[in-house]
Amino acid sequence: MAGWRLRRAHRHVQLVQVIAGWLGRTGSIVIDAWSWRQLIYRLARAELTREHARLALGSLWWVLDALLYLGVYTFLVTIVLDRGGPDYPLFIFGPLLAWKWLSLTIGSSCNAVVGNERLIRQLAFPHVALPMARVVVQAWRFLGGLVVLLFGIFVFWPDRATPALAWLPILMLAQLVFMAPFAIAGAAITVYFRDTATLVRHLLRIGLYLSPVLFSLDQILGRLPEPVAALYERNPLALLLEGYRTATYGAAAPSAQSVLLPLGTGLLLMVPALVLFSRLQPQFSKRL
Repeated sequence: MAGWRLRRAHRHVQLVQVIAGWLGRTGSIVIDAWSWRQLIYRLARAELTREHARLALGSLWWVLDALLYLGVYTFLVTIVLDRGGPDYPLFIFGPLLAWKWLSLTIGSSCNAVVGNERLIRQLAFPHVALPMARVVVQAWRFLGGLVVLLFGIFVFWPDRATPALAWLPILMLAQLVFMAPFAIAGAAITVYFRDTATLVRHLLRIGLYLSPVLFSLDQILGRLPEPVAALYERNPLALLLEGYRTATYGAAAPSAQSVLLPLGTGLLLMVPALVLFSRLQPQFSKRL
């Protein structure tokens, strides 16, 4: 009995040491990235500058692309399928913008490291700054989309212009935290498996139709079998998207789960994502 207790205590000590090591490496990466925050800002600014130099409309294409999808999906659901409901464009506008932000952030972050080979070879810096710069770039573009959304609400749906819109920055913060670990992990894995970016792009394309963007969360849950519906209802991304819809189309405060679950999931996944990045980072130069 004493020997069993000793082995059990030893396993607990090992587990604590592993967790402490993870947290130590995570803290070191976070501190390094914070000390290089100006680099993250400059990388994001440089990407935006290149885009504006290459395209006449620059980041405006981000918003125009979202509006194009808004028109196509509105026509498909309301005219072709004869479904939807009143003010359907507003019904999907908020969740569609949020999904586009998530899709482009994770998709572009997968190429954040492999697309900056020269910078990695010439400059010593925490490489986690590269995917974080992509997160910042897409967040800036998403802000432009929110401006268009708010303009549409105040002009075309003034009855939806309520204090509930103040929840949009809070939902944006929750989504930012939720996406960050996926962006960081995707950037590191793509260095070793170049097909990751393509695979992620296809998965995100499928995910759009499996998420409560074109239809509400309640509509989707009503068509799923009970065990699957119970799991889907706890999906942090589905709750987040529905939160955007509630704040804009529903003109009401989103549920606490719509904010807290994505926020908590992002914070929880940040540790393994940063540990993964720190383990793979020493080999980046050789793999590129």
